[in-house]
Amino acid sequence: MTDRERSAQSATEDGSHSAAADANGRTEGPSTAQLVQNLRNLAGELADYASYYVSAKVDSVKWTLTKVAMLAVLGVIGLLVFSGAVVTAVVLLVVGIADGIGAIFGPELRWIGWLITGAVIVGGLIGATLIAMRVVREKTRQRMEQKYETKRQRQQSEYGHNVRSRAADSPDAFGSS
Repeated sequence: MTDRERSAQSATEDGSHSAAADANGRTEGPSTAQLVQNLRNLAGELADYASYYVSAKVDSVKWTLTKVAMLAVLGVIGLLVFSGAVVTAVVLLVVGIADGIGAIFGPELRWIGWLITGAVIVGGLIGATLIAMRVVREKTRQRMEQKYETKRQRQQSEYGHNVRSRAADSPDAFGSS
């Protein structure tokens, strides 16, 4: 028995084809209604597989987002632990410095060590902040100057003049030169 004959026989057995043999032994194909029914079944199967695929992809994205969220939570916890350790170390350092300075003045004036340490730290932070602000302001000003100088150079090479030379050559807004 050939594969085609086996296919026709199994199709007839499950009712999906009604193959009737003619006088020459040839079989007719399935009826139009059976073809439509087979097509509906295949479309339903394809839709089910597509739904399965989409569901698997959605679940994959959810799983990835869950893993990212868990890592973010672990990162935040780690940051808090590290920050706590650094703050504790800084406090111990400052207390040690303050107590050391206070010991110089004796047990009755130990508070002076705390005062001096606090003043030096606050003064240092204010000074560092002012210096950082000045550096940032100067760098920003230099970048802007360079940006506009580059634009003026491009204008000069492209037009034979630039915005600064045009402004110098034209009268002001009140008509005076």
